[in-house]
Amino acid sequence: MLPGVSAGRLDLIGRSFSIGGMVLLLIGAVIAVATKPPLPAVLVMSVLFLAILAVGQVYRSRGSRRARDEAAAGYSTLLDVPGFDFRDSRTGDLIRAKDESPMQDPSASIYGLRMPQLPQPKRDTKD
Repeated sequence: MLPGVSAGRLDLIGRSFSIGGMVLLLIGAVIAVATKPPLPAVLVMSVLFLAILAVGQVYRSRGSRRARDEAAAGYSTLLDVPGFDFRDSRTGDLIRAKDESPMQDPSASIYGLRMPQLPQPKRDTKD
């Protein structure tokens, strides 16, 4: 594995900043509408929210660059695609070898989550 932070970790950090910034922006907008703060306070908070969103995008951009480097090295910590080893973004452990089929729901395992599988409805084949 390449030294440094993996693409999967950088993407997770970037997404966390972006989602956090959007939530704070929404909360700030509700508070601003309810309390009608002075314009300088609104401007300062707006700049703060935009800075948080920008940090998130910088991390996501770094994650994209890192994903290209990982692909050149023959593995990925971000996407489970055919022809590349899929490795854990935190430990670097091999999750799936490049000669195996990709998982059905790889996005869940990138962040260490397991998505619940919903039962598929049975289709009536009588026509």
